[in-house]
Amino acid sequence: MNCLFERVEVFLDLFKDKEIILYGSGSVAAKIVAVLQAYEREIKYIVDGNEEKQGREKYGLFIKSPYALLDENKKKVVVLLALTAYEEAEKELNKMGYEKNVNYTSLGDIIRGKMADMFDPFLGYTRMDDVEGFTFLGNRKASKRILTIGSSTTDSATGGINSWPYYLQKKCEKEGMDCLIINGGMTGYYSGQELLKLLRDGIYFEPDLVISFSGYNDAGNLGCDLKYPLVSSYLYNTVEKMKQDKKRGYGYEKQITSAENWLKNIRMMNGICREFDIAFFSFLEPCIHTGDYLLDEKERIGFFNIQKYLNRNVDEIIEFYINVREMTGDIPYIYDLTDIFSGRSGIFYDTCHCNEEGNQMIADEIYQKIVNRV
Repeated sequence: MNCLFERVEVFLDLFKDKEIILYGSGSVAAKIVAVLQAYEREIKYIVDGNEEKQGREKYGLFIKSPYALLDENKKKVVVLLALTAYEEAEKELNKMGYEKNVNYTSLGDIIRGKMADMFDPFLGYTRMDDVEGFTFLGNRKASKRILTIGSSTTDSATGGINSWPYYLQKKCEKEGMDCLIINGGMTGYYSGQELLKLLRDGIYFEPDLVISFSGYNDAGNLGCDLKYPLVSSYLYNTVEKMKQDKKRGYGYEKQITSAENWLKNIRMMNGICREFDIAFFSFLEPCIHTGDYLLDEKERIGFFNIQKYLNRNVDEIIEFYINVREMTGDIPYIYDLTDIFSGRSGIFYDTCHCNEEGNQMIADEIYQKIVNRV
């Protein structure tokens, strides 16, 4: 069964007689609202410490100040944390007399990733892991180095779940290969940020092999405005908010589709690697819209609402994958993994993130493709 839905069912059973209030209104809240609606459970309202959001509606729910919780009967409500970082919210709730796992709780790490809390003038944002932007998996003095890049589906800190690079390292270790995996996956990144990260940082690790695992965040043009395909949406929005005397420029405006942009970025990554005698592999990642993946009715409702609340256009996502598959069929270093879960169910816990079984399947498939080049 879907691991997120399993946790929701446990939560609903434990707090079946209480009204639900969400603490937070961002993307984590969007997923929680969507899944609770699939179970036909009402949410009383949302609280958010951002004063600009208070007094507005989001996901069909009114947003109030956290101080509204002072007026609630603590025996009749449960506050469900819907944030990437819980610490400050927990402090506020404790001050108000709320008790953890009694009248406030969370769904655990499954619904959130590790916060990317550092501004990066090149990539938009990053965070400090083993080094800035990278996590080391395996023996740091290994004879072979594999660099992995991608988004939250590659990130070592998504959902408290072991990532496919983790399982790839374990597979290599099991097969007697002495290799270090340098995981540069970062939540929210798209192929343009991958390219820039490889160019600025990845090459300097002197990897023997680079693996890109991407697609979903490029589909429907999530990561950037295609007029400026190497300027991430986060970076653009951050710069636009800065007070500056000079006009801002992002290069001349391009005309390109999301599929064309993804492919150009992948080809440039391959070109960089080829110049430095590094093997390069690109894997087009799966999502719930690819292959013959099976959804139950609650998943259909929940996933549809997630896409609606996060402003993802399903038709654009499907079109992206169709176009990319047509454009890349004869490119030897690009591999299509979109059918990997055909006929399966319970692998995706949202529209693109897999449970550990799915990540292990991905790692095994990638291993088979790269084994002769490691």
